[in-house]
Amino acid sequence: MRRGDVVLVSGKGDYGKSRPAVIVQADYLADRLESITVCPLTSDVLKNVSIRIGLEPSASNVLQLPSEVMVDKMQTYPRAKVFGPIGTLLDSDILRLDQALAFFLQLDQVFAPSPPSRTGSS
Repeated sequence: MRRGDVVLVSGKGDYGKSRPAVIVQADYLADRLESITVCPLTSDVLKNVSIRIGLEPSASNVLQLPSEVMVDKMQTYPRAKVFGPIGTLLDSDILRLDQALAFFLQLDQVFAPSPPSRTGSS
């Protein structure tokens, strides 16, 4: 399983029902951790949640309905609760996901010039 793969996850909050999700953790951690971090997918598309990434069904992602990657609901599952992969995102979708994750986690500031000090001292 690799970053950008569509998988099925099953957790307590899902009433034992599997749901699709996208792996978001780094590939180099795949064999080193006993858990996998994902963003779940939903076909309950909300027009007022701009942080979510819209996906159309395709042969690559194997989705049946238009869906959204719920960047705002990132979760980590034990490897035993992650099944697949069943599909994969296109590179262009992974780029949009990366941008949404950077925004949601406020990582855009890591790569930006340092802002002026709030204390006024240099």
